[in-house]
Amino acid sequence: MGKISDAASGLMNRHEFWYITALTCSVNFIDGWYSTAPGISNPNIIAELLGGDSAFWAYLLGIAGVANFATIGMGILSDYIGRKKMELLLIWGMFAGGAIMYFAGFSWQVCLLVYMMEYPFYLCNLWSVPLAENVDPKKRGQAQSIANMIGSLIPLSSVLQPYIFNNFGWRAFWVFSLPMCIVATILWIPMKESYVYLRMKKRRAEARARGESAPRFAFRDIIKGEYGKAFIVGTVWMFMWNFVGRSTAWDAYLVRTIYGQSVGFWADLALISTFTTVVGYAATMLSDRIGRKTFFLAWAVGDLFVMTLWGLLPLYWGADVFIWLYPLKRAVHFFILPILFMYPVETMPTHVRGTAAGFANGLGRIAYIVGPMAIGFMFDVLGWNQMNTIGYMYVAMVAPVIIGIILQYVINPPEPARKEVAA
Repeated sequence: MGKISDAASGLMNRHEFWYITALTCSVNFIDGWYSTAPGISNPNIIAELLGGDSAFWAYLLGIAGVANFATIGMGILSDYIGRKKMELLLIWGMFAGGAIMYFAGFSWQVCLLVYMMEYPFYLCNLWSVPLAENVDPKKRGQAQSIANMIGSLIPLSSVLQPYIFNNFGWRAFWVFSLPMCIVATILWIPMKESYVYLRMKKRRAEARARGESAPRFAFRDIIKGEYGKAFIVGTVWMFMWNFVGRSTAWDAYLVRTIYGQSVGFWADLALISTFTTVVGYAATMLSDRIGRKTFFLAWAVGDLFVMTLWGLLPLYWGADVFIWLYPLKRAVHFFILPILFMYPVETMPTHVRGTAAGFANGLGRIAYIVGPMAIGFMFDVLGWNQMNTIGYMYVAMVAPVIIGIILQYVINPPEPARKEVAA
């Protein structure tokens, strides 16, 4: 099977490599902060604003998942305005929702609106595009792994969670991202526009000046030939991971409900899980050596094992097993994440790279609709606070993983190229 890519090779010296990685880390840290926010907000929204109706909130989050389709528009926008402008938009777009959560009225409707505003910004993953376009293809996995390892270090949030919760209220957790946004903006200022993006724009301008047709956005450029195979499998990978990830986003609520809504206990558990997750992210560097597809299969087998283990053991051994297996589950489930971000953008032509990332995330995150709806249904049918509900919920998560393995085998998508080709 051929290899495809037109990302630049060897364009960055060591200083530039670490700069773009550091910038990505700073944006990813904001992303990680907001990803942990539901662990604080969900239990309080359900308890204080919905009278404990967890099934109703699950259904509402499923409806809110429709907002994720806005990532498609953001991807298209990235191809038109450039990578640097999009990076700044991501930074402050994430903060805007947090500010509304803190200053607006105290209602579940406002909370739901904030979720819908946040989804497109921290779920589009467009901050991976500059890495794909500027880092040596042989080191992309390494760069993305470092960005996720450092950017997703959430011991800071785990340490601050109880303090923020007790002194400022649970909604304040969102707006505490302001210092991170300022740091990311300072790092953003010297950012250079992507070399291959500028080269693509120049060639388009020259072609128009000669009266020739120039590459422009067309969905067929994403789905034709080898590009299409890469896009389909990358999107399915994204759906599969997010179906499991979004469904298990109830981790914090499960833990805090079982252990009496203890923010401190959840923070301690999250701190332990941070370090196991970092170890998992470090494993992503292997994908540069063994290939993306082989790495994906290794992850899928591990995720199948952990999800089954995590779902079945609590049925027989109780809540304690469920709690203490959490760090292992985090490590295994999350170590594929950097490749999910990178693969859709490193296998696409430059003129539709942002668009392809937007579509892959928008379609792949249909799981943000299906996952919560499925959980809400299980809450209604099996009841809440029962270990059998929790166990069966996670055992059910193995289905999309198996589908992803079969589809990869049938379609056989290409590996990204390890050298530069024309933009």
